[in-house]
Amino acid sequence: MNDIIEERHRQYIDKINELRIIDDDFMKVVFKDDDCIGHVIQTVLQEDYQNIIDSQIEYDMKNPYGRSYRIDILAVDIEGRHINVEFQKYRQKASFKRARRHISMIDVNMSRKKEKYHELKDIKTIFFTEKYELGNGLPISHINRYVDETIKKVNDGTEIIYIPVNTRDGSSLDLLKEDLLEKQARNIHSEVLRKRVEYLKASEEGQRTMCKIFEEVREDGRKEGIEENKEMVVRIMLSEGEPIEKIMKYTDSSIEKINNIKNNML
Repeated sequence: MNDIIEERHRQYIDKINELRIIDDDFMKVVFKDDDCIGHVIQTVLQEDYQNIIDSQIEYDMKNPYGRSYRIDILAVDIEGRHINVEFQKYRQKASFKRARRHISMIDVNMSRKKEKYHELKDIKTIFFTEKYELGNGLPISHINRYVDETIKKVNDGTEIIYIPVNTRDGSSLDLLKEDLLEKQARNIHSEVLRKRVEYLKASEEGQRTMCKIFEEVREDGRKEGIEENKEMVVRIMLSEGEPIEKIMKYTDSSIEKINNIKNNML
């Protein structure tokens, strides 16, 4: 048993050494440091949004009437403006409609009762993408709303920013992009990011933190597999006309879950 545990630990250490900041499992640990979040936002937005007063990782946005969302980073500056930062490696996860959903969900979740329209806070959502190109070859793209007839910008307080990390233009943004893709802490340009990555990859405490994350991901995957198998059994029993009571007994599923699966099948 000890040999198995030691081997798994060695595998985890090897995996830690290969992680980059843009990778999901690593990103959510790196940016638990508020200074790291501040560095990324200030690098992208320059002089604006300098004073970040609050930030949260993997922020859950509840929607009682539809799909809820979990976003990577939600930060608030001293003026109450909101900045959502996402790190997406795959094209299907970085669509314009996803960005639109993020903005709308932040609007709903962050609004106050009896808030006036003119009191709505600005929202920016920033997508760092590794495998998604807008087709314009630009290192950064700011997406706003315009009046078609006059080409005049409509300032509704929202903006979507796409940053392909593999596109360079010689600006200071290049250094941040390189840092997001770098595996070795010593090669990271930003001092705040370098120290954080070095702590997580080289220190015993940091490695323990990452190994714990891997164990949680492994356990979540196991549970997800069990649930998928259970759902498959429910579908088979339903298709064979088995009574609900029997399905509940043999799959340990609630009547609500069985009815949901039944409705989806129909």
